[in-house]
Amino acid sequence: MQSLLDFQGSFAKLEIEKDEHKVYDVSRKKYKGNTTSGKTEIKYETYAYANSFGIKLKGEYYYLNLIDGACDFIIKGLKYTYISEKSTEYLMLQFTQEVKLMNNYENKIRKTIKVLPNSTLIFAISRNKKL
Repeated sequence: MQSLLDFQGSFAKLEIEKDEHKVYDVSRKKYKGNTTSGKTEIKYETYAYANSFGIKLKGEYYYLNLIDGACDFIIKGLKYTYISEKSTEYLMLQFTQEVKLMNNYENKIRKTIKVLPNSTLIFAISRNKKL
């Protein structure tokens, strides 16, 4: 079964969490967005070169996380591009091949969903003015 998730014009935010140890980068960037219906949530995180991607769908969270001690692995088949303008920052995620996401609960059967090739997600984040 295939699903089309509509995020156009819906809620998105970026949180920057400073790294107190400053080993690789000085922050972890967390992008979060909801579908227009608000029933599905998407999360994308990056730390140094590593990244993770997840979808909360029908109450279950499916993800692929490559953020670990080395922090240099990226999700194969997920291309990301940052574009910065004066008042807005854009993050474009493009899936160049199928990417499998799994839920991983201790006492449940692991389920898998797939993000199909040519799927695209764009986060448009307005910058706050510094005081």
